Amino acid sequence: MCGIAGKVHADRQRPVSEALVRRMCDAMSYRGPDDEGVHVETPAGIGMRRLKIIDLEGGHQPMANEDGSLWLVFNGEIYNYRQLRSDLEQRGHRFATASDTEVILHLFEEQDTACFSLLRGMFAIALWDRRRCRLVLARDRLGKKPLFYALNEEGLTFGSELNVVLQDETIPAEIDEQAIDAYLSFLFVPQPRTALRSVRKLPAGAHAVYEDGSFDVQSYWSVPAISPGEPSRPVEQLEEEVDGLLTDAVNDRLVSDVPLGAFLSGGLDSSLITAYMCRAEGDVRTFAIGFEEGSFNELDYARQVAEALGTHHEEFTVSYDVRDLMPDLLDHFGEPFADSSAIPAFHLSRMTRRDVTVALSGDGGDEVFGGYRRYTGWLWARQYQRWTPAPFRRAVDRLAPMLREPSVYYGQSRRKRFRRFVEFSAALEEDPSSSWAFFLLQADKARLYTPAFAECLEDGGRPHSAADIDLMQVDQATYLPDDILAKMDRTSMACSLEVRSPFLDHRLVEYMAAVPRRWKVTLRERKILLRRIARKYLPDSIIDRPKQGFSIPLNGWLQGPLRDWMEELLSTHAVRDRGYFEPQVVRTLIDDHLQGRRDLSQQLWALMVLELWLRRRTRR
Repeated sequence: MCGIAGKVHADRQRPVSEALVRRMCDAMSYRGPDDEGVHVETPAGIGMRRLKIIDLEGGHQPMANEDGSLWLVFNGEIYNYRQLRSDLEQRGHRFATASDTEVILHLFEEQDTACFSLLRGMFAIALWDRRRCRLVLARDRLGKKPLFYALNEEGLTFGSELNVVLQDETIPAEIDEQAIDAYLSFLFVPQPRTALRSVRKLPAGAHAVYEDGSFDVQSYWSVPAISPGEPSRPVEQLEEEVDGLLTDAVNDRLVSDVPLGAFLSGGLDSSLITAYMCRAEGDVRTFAIGFEEGSFNELDYARQVAEALGTHHEEFTVSYDVRDLMPDLLDHFGEPFADSSAIPAFHLSRMTRRDVTVALSGDGGDEVFGGYRRYTGWLWARQYQRWTPAPFRRAVDRLAPMLREPSVYYGQSRRKRFRRFVEFSAALEEDPSSSWAFFLLQADKARLYTPAFAECLEDGGRPHSAADIDLMQVDQATYLPDDILAKMDRTSMACSLEVRSPFLDHRLVEYMAAVPRRWKVTLRERKILLRRIARKYLPDSIIDRPKQGFSIPLNGWLQGPLRDWMEELLSTHAVRDRGYFEPQVVRTLIDDHLQGRRDLSQQLWALMVLELWLRRRTRR
């Protein structure tokens, strides 16, 4: 695990400044505190910061092949590198190290860009090909590892974080208003955009070649379509095969030359991953955090799982220090990112890093096995629209906002769930591919935006999908790489911690996509197949308890300890000077939230984070 960076000039005779490459690497030293390396040869320069995980002494990067014609920097882990190495050795390749990095080099010698489809793991790769004077970039299938780039007439600049790319002073930092509009729908900026016009994200499952000033991006893998049909095999066979895939996925991710543990929230996903680890390893270290607000605290559940599985468990109740933490946390993202669970994710990573260097997580379980409430909500909304007349739905739309909302997690409040369902159903009528993850709908933004800001926009910024696409497929292509995985990468790497996600083994993702929907989500149940498997390893009390979510009490915080900060960031004067939003509309949102008419904490948090990011950017 590390951070990578570099630049290639379009002019083959123009050298890259070594000082620039080192400055880019220094800007992400926390991603790799154990080692650094730079290779510069006209017209290219590549560099890395390394967090040592595999082959602690022999895995130095940049790494070259035998004749020095290929130079590689690589962020991530290749879980099938031993098998690939054995195959390569049988074909005559000779290895100087025990690292997975060298395997990629030899595989590229044989397969060129086709090699990326043979890799199982998480990765962002940059490879300089001296013979053809080209740079090759690649990113893993599901987007676990980030890769940003900026392309202009001078050349191509790339890095593991957006702010790393901006160390190149030739890259302009103009705001992309279309990206800001998308951010206000999702709480993140969807790939391939970033919040800056000049910088882009290499999409998940893609590779790219920069040669003679041209840049060609190709997809080598895409999120598979979700099967809605009937099963062709008995469910007992599905259970056995998925159990085997999960066992392999966890075992693959236990390979490490440094201490390893697991995040444990007490929910189904992290608990099941921990159970598989205990079967393979026996002695497992687990880590959990919590805070005082009871409706958001899962420490008791995590403790129950740890006791049932016999793990060496550590837990902490932390002070979140949100106001002090957020500016630095935003610097790691480099753009506005308003998923507030990034705050506990950072604290969990920081605590875990005290004892281990690698942690396994339950990320991906909801997207792959059908765990989110919005999946059942989507099925109910389709029935609701089909069987109720439009005048009745419009009347419900008018009545629902009259319900006051409590400050507890929405999964524990019927009133909150009802209001979210009504809003979601209305959004689906507007756009059948809508996800419950949208936080400001088109009508909301039409009222919020000033005419000047609205004129900058094209069509609202949403990545539209076909009407019949499954929401799980939408989430795997958008919410998963751009929110869940981006959050975990930035927060964990800020603490020099590697996080691995067994549920996102691409073989498991592809298998589950072909499993009929009825074994994942119905009108009344979620994660149906996964729960059947989990009963072999976990107590029913853990499997059957309601979903909590890795969340914070943002509603109450904005009404209490963070209220003054919200009022300052979103003051009428500040909003008017910014020029994006109508001050009175923002004021109404604040008042509705403070008076309990509606829980608008997520929307207000998105506006606060945007303003905070804009201020940080201006100071630079």
